[in-house]
Amino acid sequence: MFEAGGLKLLALHLIGQQPSHGYDVIRAVGELVGGDYQPSPGTIYPTLSYLVDMGHATASESEGGRKRYTITAEGEQALAEQADALQLLLTRLARGKDRDARQRPPQLVRAIENFKMALRLKMAGDGETALSAEQIDKIAALLDEVALKIEKA
Repeated sequence: MFEAGGLKLLALHLIGQQPSHGYDVIRAVGELVGGDYQPSPGTIYPTLSYLVDMGHATASESEGGRKRYTITAEGEQALAEQADALQLLLTRLARGKDRDARQRPPQLVRAIENFKMALRLKMAGDGETALSAEQIDKIAALLDEVALKIEKA
């Protein structure tokens, strides 16, 4: 998805636009890409920590102990120095997002979103309603079956 340093540059750009929590950066990257990809917390938080270590960002505790990342003067300078690379990256992401949007039939987008919501709701157990091993196996088997049917369609 990203060339070397691309995610760091994009994260720096996003916190330069607005101080953000890690999950805000994850959502913003997902929106820029078109919703099919969101970096994992295991990717974003080390990236944000790297930006802090480099002096390009600061992290401060905010509500609920979450860290809020803000760009520094050094980070703004780094962004300015990499303005061409950032513009190329943003253009590439926008083109990919537009191309993907044109190629996605709305019926499939709706069906996929319905599927994701159903799965999230099913997995959001509170301990008492957590999925059993049998339910997990049944859902996995259904997903495998549908994937095979899609391949043959």
